[in-house]
Amino acid sequence: MEKEDQPKSLSLEELALSQNTTKEQYGTFFFNSGANTNNKVNLELSYLKAAMNTPLMQEEKRPQNIFSKSSEIKENMMSFFNSGNDSSTVGAQIESKPTFTRSTTRFKDLEWLVDDKEDYLNDLESTKLFKEYQKIIAERKTMQQLVRLSTLKEHGLGVRPLNEQQAKEVEKIWMYQPNGVLMSKYSIKITSRDLLTLSDRHWLNDNVIDFYLQLVKDYVNERGISKIHVFSTFFYTTLKSKGYTGVRKWAKRAKIDVSELDYIFVPVNLNQTHWALAVVDNVNERFEYIDSLFGDGSSILYLLLDYMTEETKKNHGDGMNGRDFANYDMNGRAEGPGQQNGFDCGVFTCTAVDYLARNRELDYSQADMPNLRRRMAWEVLKGRLLDH
Repeated sequence: MEKEDQPKSLSLEELALSQNTTKEQYGTFFFNSGANTNNKVNLELSYLKAAMNTPLMQEEKRPQNIFSKSSEIKENMMSFFNSGNDSSTVGAQIESKPTFTRSTTRFKDLEWLVDDKEDYLNDLESTKLFKEYQKIIAERKTMQQLVRLSTLKEHGLGVRPLNEQQAKEVEKIWMYQPNGVLMSKYSIKITSRDLLTLSDRHWLNDNVIDFYLQLVKDYVNERGISKIHVFSTFFYTTLKSKGYTGVRKWAKRAKIDVSELDYIFVPVNLNQTHWALAVVDNVNERFEYIDSLFGDGSSILYLLLDYMTEETKKNHGDGMNGRDFANYDMNGRAEGPGQQNGFDCGVFTCTAVDYLARNRELDYSQADMPNLRRRMAWEVLKGRLLDH
């Protein structure tokens, strides 16, 4: 009598092919198409479904539990398929260590939440406190979206560009660069060479910065938006090199009282390679340094603190007109938009003055630089600011 053939071992792939899957079975032999013609219960599939459909978080025990669980599944599968229910057996290869995909790796450090006797994670999610927390987070996100939409509705999408005619005027000057003075105001003469510094990928010169900031000062003061003064681009370098005595007459010549103003803006040139902005904010009682490269300007602010103290004491004596600059907040790294190249610092500085003087958030960005440069060029050429 011939010896009976031993049952042949099949891999999982062979087992899958043995199920006669079709396109209607949605690509997996675990899918039940409902077309079971022989009405025979397939115990193999029933067991595999039950094993594989267990929720992820319920099966992810602590490492030692995962290993024991995998061994248990392997032993059960082998004993089941070797019990004689079918002529084939399955050698299932189960990894000895748990693996984490991109979507599940965040649970790797939370395994301690799942205990043998008590599922702390599921209990936490079911508590009233956790549900209230989720509700608050959802409401906060909704509010942030509404604020963002409101800002866009009020100020438009980004910086408003010039109209076609205005843009042509600017491009014509940049292209032909006519000789002579294009605009004269504030004792500053603007030439085509000055205006060319506002074209793309150019550094702004001090003539353009001083002229533009005077336009901002006139715009907000005449409309009563705020009371401001803008010192020239040489103020800080003089203050740094000569101290208060070097600039003690600057405010008097400008006919201003620094203790009575809302804002005082000081453009800062660093090593003749970078522009930043120092602000004295008397409204909120603080000194701020705004740098599109996010440098620390604390030392610059302390120089301004000394200047404000000396200037106010000169005009008002020890009473200081009620000002206590020593107790102002000092922010050497104020938040603001950042530049992503090496030549837009002057535009960032001028735009910061324009926005702050109009009591507007600094909601521009590097992407707005082309529009801002063209707007500034037209405004300097015409000697007046456009509305936002």
